[in-house]
Amino acid sequence: MFELKKSEAFLITKPENVFYLTGFDGEGFAIAQKNKITLATDPRYWLLAKKQCKKGIELFQITSGWTDELNKKMKPVQNLFFEDHHLTVSELKRWKKTLPKRKWNPVKKNVESLRLLKTEVEQEHLRTAAQLGDKVLAKVLPHIKPGVTELQISNLFRQYSFELADGISFDPIVAFGKNGAVPHHHPGDTKLKKNDVVLIDQGVCYKGYMSDMTRCFYVGKGVLKVTDMYHQLLQVQEAAVNMVRPGVNIQQLAKAVRAMLGKDDAYFTHSLGHGVGLEVHEAPGVSHRSNTILEAGMVITIEPGLYKASVGGVRIEDTVIVNEDGCEVITKSSKKYKKL
Repeated sequence: MFELKKSEAFLITKPENVFYLTGFDGEGFAIAQKNKITLATDPRYWLLAKKQCKKGIELFQITSGWTDELNKKMKPVQNLFFEDHHLTVSELKRWKKTLPKRKWNPVKKNVESLRLLKTEVEQEHLRTAAQLGDKVLAKVLPHIKPGVTELQISNLFRQYSFELADGISFDPIVAFGKNGAVPHHHPGDTKLKKNDVVLIDQGVCYKGYMSDMTRCFYVGKGVLKVTDMYHQLLQVQEAAVNMVRPGVNIQQLAKAVRAMLGKDDAYFTHSLGHGVGLEVHEAPGVSHRSNTILEAGMVITIEPGLYKASVGGVRIEDTVIVNEDGCEVITKSSKKYKKL
């Protein structure tokens, strides 16, 4: 986080950033000043804040008359910074009334830059989340049989994610047959039919950290064209994972993957991946638009896909931790294209 003067303060309202800086996961906000961080919350979360907050975090209770007290506490502050990617226009207006007669300055994703490199503790939480995601997938697979609906399987992912972990990291994507050609398909009442292909994109949450993984399967004999697409994609995905290491330019990595797909690049309609941490989609972006250089401690996904409306779609996604020697794949579920 940038250096602050005595006359400056940084208002942090994005929940993930408040958690990262303070350890508190309830409702509230944080204010960073020179050499200190204050966590503000109301009586509903007061005991939780006292229990969760990191050592050295100052607590401020939001009760009757709190705005006057906060103004008095921040009397030396003339310049206030805020997260312009999170605070809405209407919320900023309210804050200007709460802390008047200050200059308000927008800041773009400052705390997120600190979150780019994961600590050993964070990496271990992400490994555990990935392991639990693998277990959830294993619990759900036996239920995928002809006649079941996408929504029923999606709900099973929710159920097992809350039983084995702290819940889902995003709404599970379950796509049967040609629905797989829609990258972010919303599960519905489509029933699994004989010879259908199954695409599953799911993740869980563990201690605030997320997992993310995509696997494909088939029932019956499958679809030959989709089988060919899958084996082509698997070679590309594994080659991309092997390219992940410190010093690699993400833009060049993304371009290399598209070059490997050749003319089928036209059927790859999204970015190669994204960062994973307290959010399932966070920095760094993994696409041809990113000039970020990979560093040890970054955690990203590698998830190329091929989507053909008249045939179906396949996507293979792993979450990896960049380390000194290359990367560690933490999503361990088999990528063998197998029959359920």
